[in-house]
Amino acid sequence: CLAGIDTVVYIIAPTSIVNAGADVNICADNLSVPLGGNISGASTTGVWSTLGSGVFVPDNQTLNGTYIPSANDSFAGSVTLVLTSTNTGSCTTASDTMIVTITEPAIVNAGVDQSTCAQGASVTMSGTVSGGTTTGIWSTLGTGTFTPSNTALNAVYTPSSADLAAGSVMIVLTSTGNGICTARTDTMVITIIPMPVVSA
Repeated sequence: CLAGIDTVVYIIAPTSIVNAGADVNICADNLSVPLGGNISGASTTGVWSTLGSGVFVPDNQTLNGTYIPSANDSFAGSVTLVLTSTNTGSCTTASDTMIVTITEPAIVNAGVDQSTCAQGASVTMSGTVSGGTTTGIWSTLGTGTFTPSNTALNAVYTPSSADLAAGSVMIVLTSTGNGICTARTDTMVITIIPMPVVSA
């Protein structure tokens, strides 16, 4: 008798390859994260989840949707998003993560408007910068000088002769070290009181 031959065919399904995208940095004044997830191999579909409490728009099954961080996400400073493959058949699911770092914008306060006498005129600044940064730089729409420098929040501004002649000058405080957030500014006005003219 001839030997019998039988065959067994093993079908090896490819595993899922999941890419959630690169980690991103956003500013808290623009809370929107464009998503660009990619899934290939055993599946081309997936579902997003978050370790935070934001929402996915239009839904968490749209790979290229948008994530809107919550106030708690923003307060925490970062949130992790997870993309997991679905419909993988006999293969196990695969996942990948992306981290969204959230930077707070600066809060800038140049201080209240001040006045000074033209005689020996000088004004001590009292600016504050908080939030995502604590540094700032002073500038003037006049031509006076800042001592010891225009990066000292408590610098002394000495008006120029042109400032004295104009009777007032605007001072601007601008945040620095803002990361991905845009710089913030605030202004204050120094009013220069002319010296009295006395005639006997």
